Amino acid sequence: MQLKSQLPQYTYESLKPSEIRLLKPANPDNGLSWTIEIASIDAAYLEFDALSYTWGSKSQTIPIACNGLAMRVHHNFQGCIPHCHT
Repeated sequence: MQLKSQLPQYTYESLKPSEIRLLKPANPDNGLSWTIEIASIDAAYLEFDALSYTWGSKSQTIPIACNGLAMRVHHNFQGCIPHCHT
């Protein structure tokens, strides 16, 4: 499946000191559609696996859709896609 190049670019919001971004697969079958949520690390119950989706060479990125917007992530993230689940 190809990502539509017409999507507007995702813009990061500033985080408060106790916040993190959680990237979740919106469509686990294709690995290209994701949601990103801001969560408080002070929440009573918060479960997640930590993975930097921006680590790696900046010259080798792949497009994904995040909240219906275009986002580029490092190619290393692509290797993790089959292991991500909701």
